[in-house]
Order: sequence, then structure tokens, then C-alpha cells
Amino acid sequence: MRKILLACLLSVIFSNVRAQADDPVVMNINGEDILRSEFEYNWKKNYNISSTDKKNLDEYLELFVNFKLKVAEAKAQGIDTTQAFITELRGYRSQLTAPYLTDKQTEEKLIDEAYAFTSQYVDLSHILIPLDRNAAPQDTLTVYNQLMELRERILKGEDFGRLAAEYSQDNSSRDGGRIGTFLCSRLIYPIAKTAFYSQPGEIGLPVRTAFGYHLIKLNAKHQAPGQYISGHILQSAPSGAPEEVADSAKQHITEIWGLLESGQDFAQLADTRNDDRYVVGKGGKYQELSPGSLPYEYEQQVFDLKDGEYSQPFKTEYGWHIVKRFEITPLPEKGEILEELKITLQRDERAQAGRRALVNKLKKDYNYQPDTKALTQFEQTLAGLENPDSTLRTEAARLPVLASFEQNSITSTDFAEYYLQRKSLITSVPTAFEDYVEQRILAYEDSRLEKKYPDFGNLMREYHDGILLFEISNQKVWEKAVEDQEGLAAYFKANKADYQWDKPRFKGALIHCADETTAKKAKKMAGKLKYDSLAFELKRSFNNDSTTLIKVEQGIYVMGEYAPVDKLVFKSGDWNPDKSFPIVFTKGKVLKKGPEEYSDVRGAVIGDYQNYLEKEWIKELRQKYPVSIFEEHLQILKAE
Repeated sequence: MRKILLACLLSVIFSNVRAQADDPVVMNINGEDILRSEFEYNWKKNYNISSTDKKNLDEYLELFVNFKLKVAEAKAQGIDTTQAFITELRGYRSQLTAPYLTDKQTEEKLIDEAYAFTSQYVDLSHILIPLDRNAAPQDTLTVYNQLMELRERILKGEDFGRLAAEYSQDNSSRDGGRIGTFLCSRLIYPIAKTAFYSQPGEIGLPVRTAFGYHLIKLNAKHQAPGQYISGHILQSAPSGAPEEVADSAKQHITEIWGLLESGQDFAQLADTRNDDRYVVGKGGKYQELSPGSLPYEYEQQVFDLKDGEYSQPFKTEYGWHIVKRFEITPLPEKGEILEELKITLQRDERAQAGRRALVNKLKKDYNYQPDTKALTQFEQTLAGLENPDSTLRTEAARLPVLASFEQNSITSTDFAEYYLQRKSLITSVPTAFEDYVEQRILAYEDSRLEKKYPDFGNLMREYHDGILLFEISNQKVWEKAVEDQEGLAAYFKANKADYQWDKPRFKGALIHCADETTAKKAKKMAGKLKYDSLAFELKRSFNNDSTTLIKVEQGIYVMGEYAPVDKLVFKSGDWNPDKSFPIVFTKGKVLKKGPEEYSDVRGAVIGDYQNYLEKEWIKELRQKYPVSIFEEHLQILKAE
């Protein structure tokens, strides 16, 4: 026994040694080890390189250490424990985990299938027996078996239409169960799937939808040749309209067709004798449409015509039409409508298909072991309770474990809590248990993503450290540099020589006046005003909501770069004032060598002051936190 334990222990030790050899620690910053894989990931990503370079690796090493020192400071200040940080990081993680918590292969197959649905017409008949979506299992089985019996009778030779007229409980029973021709993508998914994979004449197995159970017969299928550009003339007679309305529409469309046959212009008739107001004024023409956009009878006419031809009158649920075909265009490639297809999958049960497929795989990987007897015992216990809200938790504590996977157990107490929280939505205990198992397995998988997928772990660490870096840098450098007026002034004073100019600048205002009277008053007022309040006070005194007598421009203008200033201040160049404001005078001064105060070059001073604060901060961090670099473990990167 001791030999077995020793062997196991040695195995673990050697496994750890191999892991350390493959991914050694390359540095330690404030007691935190940094693995070579993390450094290499950041280096190659930030330098956008596929091969290493000793020079840029050394340069990046310095930047990386500074980066990690800032992160260490953010942690020391507890930024990573604030609710704002936790919420932001959780938000990023929820976006990143989505591709990892679904089976990509299943999703890709569903996307391919959805794309195929967009060009496949199917002509269907059905027998429908309604069933409430929350029906008891016994009632569900009864309806299913009833349709299976009908299917057997049809397969043995009985007429589908006759049985549909007798048993189908919807309006299609009057037409022998025929519901018409549709594009697959326009049908609810269970029916679309059954029809798409059937052959003409085939009777599928019963299909469950929100309406009940259907027995589907595929009468025919047709491939759409493409998208289409068409126009039409409509004489309205909607389904259910009085007979005289339908007869009148038919008579009018026949007259219009006769006019077309005699040579009259389609576009003119479509604009003058058309009940479809959408295309009146457009020569009856629609924009390019995808298959399934209009009734099949309409699209069939378009596809049967040649470019430029028009049809004979025909009827749809909207009335009587004459259609003209302009052009058939290619169907879009899958990539062109990929986002639209993804949205389609999210609207029905396909939204959970990739998730469920992944759970089924994970059940095998994690050796999922359900105890069906324990679940039956739980269900029986629940059925015997008069008041589950108050007693189920206590009773569940006495019941056995319901399932296990990896190092996890799903206890009866766990499931009881889940059940009580959702009991109003639960239709059956087994279904609810499967939902809970799915939730637990996916939560476990989610918790392992950083270790299971190195790229995901690197990306999450990048987001984690990036948020901390932003917050701490904002406090220590960016925001501080903007708000520290005294610091900016002192920095400017100490480094004033760095901001000398090669050309004189005018610091002041150009006051544009509407007339001489305004200009005279404005000059007098401007002489008493300070630079900072000049524009505001002049506009307030001379302008109102209905009248503008003054416009004021303020700033620092470089000689040779603004014509009004060159003409008025530097006495060079040519410029004529706006006729609406013909009188222009200036107030200010010419700065020949450089700025007077930091606000004259505020942007440049802030940028330089930020760099200064950054350097001083790094010096402080280097003294505050210990840094150890293990060069020997970086050599392999330099040698590659």
C-alpha cells in the first residue's frame, strides 16, 4: 500500500516538474509569479509578431515590468475588490464565455441547415390534433399514439386527405389537410425540419409544436432559382371578401390584361389602375425580394416568366394580379446573411441546441452518473407533501444524492432549492431535473475555462489587468495631470524653455461688429473686460435671440496661418471682412518668443506633465515593490 502511495506522490511531483519545465516562472513582481506563457502572449500580441527579436524582447521586458508594477499598485489599493471592477470584469467575461459554452459543430450544422431552408419551397398537408403545451405526460402520449395510428393506416393505403378531413382539427381539414406551399425558412422549425428532410409523398413521424401534434405529408418540393425583381398590378379581393367584390376584381384585372395585350404600357397601368398603393408611382415595381417574401403563387408566376414578360391574371389571398418579371438575381452566399441566420436560430428551440449538445459531451467527459431510483424517490416524496414550500427542504435533506460528475455531487437538497424557486414554471420533475443538471454542468465548465483553454485564460487576465491599469493610471497620471493646476503651472515654469516658438503668435480676440455704432460701444466695453470674460460679456450685451450684432473669435493664432489675424495684427496678406460684420477690431497681444503661461500651450503641457508623472510614478513603484527577473528562462524566447 505504501509503495502505491509513494508511486502516486512521485507521479504528481514529476508532473509538476514537467509543467514547470514547459512553462517556467520568468519573473516575480511583489511576490506574484509570472509564467513565460503569459509574458510571451503579451509580448507577441503587443508587438504583433510571429517570430521573436532579441532587441524588441528586451524593450518589451521593461514595458511589461512597468505594466505589472502598476497592476500590483492597483491591487494594493483594493481596486480589484470594488463592486465597479467586479461588475465590469464579469460583463467582459460573460461576452467571452459564449463561444466556449456551446457546441460549435452543432451550431455550424444548424446554420448550414437554416441557410438551406432559405431556398427550399415545400408543399405540405397535415393532420393536427391540438394539445396544450403544458399538457400532462399521459395526455401527450395519448395524442401522439393517436397520430401514430393514423400514420399506420395511411401507410397501409388509406387516403391522407380523407383522414385529414375526418380528424384534423383546423381549417385545413376542409381541403384534405393541405396547408399550401411555403419556403422552409418561413415555417416553424419542427415542421420545416420534417418537410425539408422528407421526400415527396412521405409521411413523417408526429411533430410537436405550440399548437399540438402534427402529422406532416410532403406533397412536393421546389428549389428557388434566386432572388427576384418584379412588379404587379393588383385588383384587391382579400380572402373572405363578398363574392361580388371577387367577381368585380376579376373583371377589372381581365380588362387591364386586355389593355396590356393591345400594347398599353405596363408601368402606366400599374400607376393608374393598381390597388397596391406601395408600388403606385413606381411603375408597379418592387425592390429586389428574397424567396418567401410574397405568396408562393405570386413567386411561381415570376419564376415561370422570362425577363420583361408579364403573366396572365391569377389569384392569391390578396386578390387578382398581373405580374411582370424584371430580373432574377443570385441568392446571397451564406456569409452575406450569416448574422441574419444566427438571429433566426435564437428565436426557437435551436437557440439551445448547441448548448445541449455541449452538455451531452461534457456528461461523457465528466463521467456523469445519474441515480434514477433516487430521482423517483424525490418525485414520490414531493407528491406526498401537502405544503412543499415549508417541508420539501427538510424532507430532501433525508434523501440520497441524485447524480454526480467529476468531483461534484447533485444532492436532493440542491435540486429541492432549484425546484422551489421555479415551481410555477415546472411541468414535470424529470424535465426540471435535466434543466438543473444542464445548469450545474455548464457552471462547472464555466469555472474551468481559464485552465482548460489557455487563450481564454490569457484574454481574461488581459481584461483583468487592463481594467486595473486604466483605473490606477487615471488616478496617478491622466486625471491628475488634467486637474492639478498648481502642478501644471509649476511644471511649465520649470520647463518654459521647451515651449519657445519659431513664429510670433497673437493671443487675443477678433470682434466682428455689424455696424460702426456697435463697434464703438464694443471697443469701449472691451477695454474694461478681462480676456477670460471678454467673449461672454460682449455677446450678452449686444446679441439676443433675434439679433446678432457681434461675433467673437478668441484664441492663439500663429503668424501666417489665419488671414484675418495676419491682416489686422501682423499687417500682411489680404483679407476682407464678412459683409454682415464689416467692422472688425482686435484685443490682445503678440507673443514673440513663447507663451506667457501654461494655459497658452495647455495641451502640450498636459501631455508633457503626464509623461513626467508617469516616470516619477515608475521610480516610486520600482522602489516600493521587489522585482526579480529570471533571465535563464527567457533565453529560449531570445533563441527562437
